[in-house]
Amino acid sequence: MITNDNITAEYGSFRFVPIAKSLPQKYKPAPIKTDYDVGYINRTAVIRRNDPTIAREIDPAFSGNVDGSMYQTYTIVWRISGKRDRTVINGIIEDFGVAEMNADAVKKLGDGADRLFTNPLEFWRGC
Repeated sequence: MITNDNITAEYGSFRFVPIAKSLPQKYKPAPIKTDYDVGYINRTAVIRRNDPTIAREIDPAFSGNVDGSMYQTYTIVWRISGKRDRTVINGIIEDFGVAEMNADAVKKLGDGADRLFTNPLEFWRGC
């Protein structure tokens, strides 16, 4: 029978060295004039796979370093300029408005995103 002493003597002592994974750091975008001219920015978020209450916005440049086994990464198109509310002309919706479009985008992301993106008019500037 092989005992632990024999295994240690044969293979040496074992040291567990964890692989360093970066935890997603919180980030808040700062739109500039050209972003407002375009009308939207892309926002990147991570939501923990086994606990959607853990969600945070991250720098899009960092998204490739996120541990995909722990976090789901999402990119959302966030309108920051335009009319606040929907525009209806002759019974036809011309534009859904910034508030409605952003709220709908958050809803499509599902659990966790609604805790992260709570203000659909964040960064909005009216036209």
